[in-house]
Amino acid sequence: MVSYKFFNIHLAEAYNELSGKKEKMSLRYKETVPAERFAETLFSHHERDIAATNTIVGPHRDDLQLLQNGKSAAQFGSEGQKRTLVIALKMAQAEFLAGIHGSPPVLLIDDVMGELDVKRRSGFLPLLESARKSSGQVFMTCTGENWPSELGGDFQRWEVKTGNLTRH
Repeated sequence: MVSYKFFNIHLAEAYNELSGKKEKMSLRYKETVPAERFAETLFSHHERDIAATNTIVGPHRDDLQLLQNGKSAAQFGSEGQKRTLVIALKMAQAEFLAGIHGSPPVLLIDDVMGELDVKRRSGFLPLLESARKSSGQVFMTCTGENWPSELGGDFQRWEVKTGNLTRH
């Protein structure tokens, strides 16, 4: 349950950064079997599980709901909001892993700039800067047309053109 609370906090922070605090995003974890009754419930369904040839109860049947302003993001979110949510989830996941392992993970980001409007792009840049400050590595692909000119500092830019790799 600690990870659920962690994700909720960091998802909200990352989403706020990306969206300019326009919407409130949160997670709701709905477990099908309370943790304190899991072993008992699993045992009581043993015969049914054998007959069904799969496990009928357990965390694989739990539900993780992503809520935007209290409503289902899957049902009511726009495509831009859903993309923003995915990016925010990845950033929260990176922070979670950094907390567990003591160092940030390597982030692989594929052409995300082409999917974000100007406001959301400007919200994404501080998240990249945060990853850099924590000594994390970020590998990001973009087309030349949507490379963020705001990126500078310690970032390195490489270009692949007609099979040749060039550092800029």
